[in-house]
Amino acid sequence: MTKCVYIGNLDWAITSDQLKEHMAKAGAIVSAEIPMRGDGKSKGFGLVEYESEDGMKKAVETLHDTELGTRKVFIREDRPNGEDRGRV
Repeated sequence: MTKCVYIGNLDWAITSDQLKEHMAKAGAIVSAEIPMRGDGKSKGFGLVEYESEDGMKKAVETLHDTELGTRKVFIREDRPNGEDRGRV
């Protein structure tokens, strides 16, 4: 099973460091990234990998629909190989 979560509806101004700080409330993180468009702007979503499956599950259970920046984010388990990324 994956240990990654997809975070959607990100505030455009959120940085990877801010995302990592917010998501670390659920457990130890391996990596946090916000993919960027060719013009350097955020694509509006992020990917976070946890050290454990428990951290990933806790993130989905406790951080979904929490406020990060000016928006409430939605969080779900990331889909294998990025299939349907960007879709809810």
